[in-house]
Amino acid sequence: DYIVEHFKAAGLAPAFGTDGIDKRYTQEFQVDKAGKLRMRSLTTPGSKRKKATDIPAEKSNAVQKVSGEDPTETTWTNCHNVAAILPGVGALAGEYIIVGAHYDHLGFKMVKKKKVIYYGADDNASGTAGLIVLAKRLADRFATSDGKASPRRSIIFSAFSAEEIGLLGSKYMCEHLAELGIKKAQIAAMINMDMIGRCGKEKVWVWGITSGDKWQAIISKANEKSAKKLVPFKIINDWIGPGDHASFYSINIPVLSFFTGPHSDFHQPTDKPERINSTGAIEVLRFVDIVVTRAISDADRIVFVPKKKQPKALGGYLGSLITTPPKGTKGALVKWIEPKSPVAKAGLQKGDIIVALDGKPVDSRSGLFKIVGLIMPGKTVKIKIIRTDETIELPIKIGKRK
Repeated sequence: DYIVEHFKAAGLAPAFGTDGIDKRYTQEFQVDKAGKLRMRSLTTPGSKRKKATDIPAEKSNAVQKVSGEDPTETTWTNCHNVAAILPGVGALAGEYIIVGAHYDHLGFKMVKKKKVIYYGADDNASGTAGLIVLAKRLADRFATSDGKASPRRSIIFSAFSAEEIGLLGSKYMCEHLAELGIKKAQIAAMINMDMIGRCGKEKVWVWGITSGDKWQAIISKANEKSAKKLVPFKIINDWIGPGDHASFYSINIPVLSFFTGPHSDFHQPTDKPERINSTGAIEVLRFVDIVVTRAISDADRIVFVPKKKQPKALGGYLGSLITTPPKGTKGALVKWIEPKSPVAKAGLQKGDIIVALDGKPVDSRSGLFKIVGLIMPGKTVKIKIIRTDETIELPIKIGKRK
């Protein structure tokens, strides 16, 4: 309800529903305890939806027991994407830019019979707040300029749920675009904000820049226009990156995602509001504003660029964020380690440089991804690292990517 109220206050129309009657800000979907997404639409004509109103917040965690779909009775939990639309103008109005952020987090966990709250201030209250601010800013700007407005694309502002258990909200939206009243061919691009609250020395990471033929030019131009230049960027050229934008990339939509880097509070109870760099987040948001404005205004549409074909991956998983080591050094630098992940259990540390895995030399970050992707999950192999001036070889059990 919080996000819906802000969209309403900005004067944005509900994005879901196509008949002029069943218009709503929410898209309902269901998941089970194992994180399985139920793909049957709950909101299209012919469903059992009782009335065309938004689901109250107090019912958002309601569960249903449904029989008939599986041999055994399944319990489903209701989840909701929240979206609003800013209509475009002229010949480009029938094309859409989706601007998104996920609003779910881990909630709480019981530790020694005590409830421990996982606040999720950076992941991803920062992105959700950015989405709301950007929606209001753009709605205000274009509300006062439509009298002599140039053609521009429509914008769908979308807050996704169930990202933390497998990008399920964005996956569901991609499979049910009819609930938005649009087709895939009408989506010109998707721009995501996931963890934009810890702007530091590496001021902003940009994922997905190779997914569109014009992204590099747009990013460079936006940086020139930004009041405070965000250089140095951390441009990720060989990986689309994790997040809801990946769901749209999988259906051949050009994507970008903004991220201010890893930190030790990731998925920890210590990810609290007082640790947010609000000044840096506003700086990032100013930059995203420039990128979005360019994407909706350029006459030429961004063309999707498919990733070069790679060997089929088996889904191997290390559980770390890997970056490029200092210039002149071969290997892959461990930037951050997920607690209880395969690399954590193997004894790797932040700052280690991986130089070999399973007997194969690792000469770069992308080279490491190719090697780990071809190792069967569950297999124990040797990983060779350089730590300070010491070369160490450790056993590591490769995990399975979820």
